[in-house]
Amino acid sequence: MRDTYQYLDVGTLENIRAIQRNNLSYLAVQAEKFGDLFLPFYIQNQIEDTKQNIDSINEELARRGIASNDPPPGTMLRDIVKYYVDARTINIEGGDYADTLNKSSIPISDSTLNGIIAGVNHGSMKAQQDIEPPISQANVLRRAYAEAQQQARLARNQNLPTARALVNAEFSLEMAIQAETTARANECQAAIVQARQDIALISDQSSVQELLRLLAKLLEETGPRHH
Repeated sequence: MRDTYQYLDVGTLENIRAIQRNNLSYLAVQAEKFGDLFLPFYIQNQIEDTKQNIDSINEELARRGIASNDPPPGTMLRDIVKYYVDARTINIEGGDYADTLNKSSIPISDSTLNGIIAGVNHGSMKAQQDIEPPISQANVLRRAYAEAQQQARLARNQNLPTARALVNAEFSLEMAIQAETTARANECQAAIVQARQDIALISDQSSVQELLRLLAKLLEETGPRHH
């Protein structure tokens, strides 16, 4: 996908980067729990791969005059982990790094929260609750691509038998994104169907269930269901 970033619009690039940032912040939290001496290689590899994806997107955005605040390429692993753990912890209002499944309590003072709020308030709080708009097909497609990309890299790094199917699905979804950005609806749908067929070969694997769910949602929205 890195070679095709130049063909994607800014909004698409930022959406993909947001997914990658969230993935990286999750991995960073896991890495912090293990510590430097006991960090498993598979987590280290995933962090490095995901950071490279973010670097590539930032490089393309910089070429278009858009700066980013991510750590620069070549940053040490320890510093990468600290940055994305801090970003996930401090950002309580949502965004690329936010932990949307966080059930812990967060002390807040003189702040306004926007979004869905659940919990016990000890004191006073101003809250504005908004209903989130439906996720667009384009965003679902990019989420599916990011999930396939992440799972494919993990499978390749660990030499898993699922790697081939995941790489094929990643490529199919890359083609779907290119078709979608140029309004070629039939080609986009065909590529999504192909990705679904690729993943169907390994549908018994727990690691691909989220990808299967996203692909099913895409096919429900683009046409008749495919099995």
